[in-house]
Amino acid sequence: MVSTWLRSGFLDHGALSPTTAGVPQGGIISPVVSNLVLDGLAAVVPGSAWHRRSHHINDLRWADEFIVTANTRQVLEETILPRINAFLAERGVRLSTEKTVMTPITDGLDFLGQTLRKHARRKGKPAKLQITPSKGSFQSIKTKVKALCQQAIGATPARLIESLNPVLRGWANYHRHVICTETFATLDSFVWRRL
Repeated sequence: MVSTWLRSGFLDHGALSPTTAGVPQGGIISPVVSNLVLDGLAAVVPGSAWHRRSHHINDLRWADEFIVTANTRQVLEETILPRINAFLAERGVRLSTEKTVMTPITDGLDFLGQTLRKHARRKGKPAKLQITPSKGSFQSIKTKVKALCQQAIGATPARLIESLNPVLRGWANYHRHVICTETFATLDSFVWRRL
C-alpha cells in the first residue's frame, strides 16, 4: 500500500506529475515512511529471547537511523546483518554501504549528533557508557554561529544576540541530557570571542 501511494504522483497547478525518485531527503513525509518501512525490525533482529540475552543484542531506532549492538562482531556479521538485509529486501530497500559501519563501542560511534562510547574502568568494573555531543554537531553549531555573526555585521549587539539565542538555546536543549559541560564551556568561549 505504501509503495502504491509513493508512486501515485502529485498534482501541481492541475497537472499530474509522476513520482519515481522516492521520498525526498529531509522531506516532512520521510520520517513517516521510514517508520512504516522499518516497523517490525526490532522483533526480527535479535531472534529468540535466549539469543538476545546470550549475545547482549540491543537495538535502537529513530526514523530511518538505527543501531544494533551485540557482544561480538561475529554475531553481527553472521546473524544480525543477514536478518536485517532479508527484512529490508522484503520491503524493497537496502542498507546504505556508505553509512553502515561496524565498530567497537569502545571506539565510539555517532548517532543523531551525539557520540556514544564505552570507556573501560579499572579493577574489573564494567565499562561505562558515556554520551557526548559529537564533533560534527559541534562543528555545525560553530559554523551557524559564524554565519549569523557575518550576517549581522553593522547590526547592534542586541540584535545579534537576539538572532543567536534561539539557535544556541535549541542546540543546548537537545544536548543537555548528555555529558556536555566541557562542550558547552568551549562553545560559550567561542561565542564570546565571536561577539
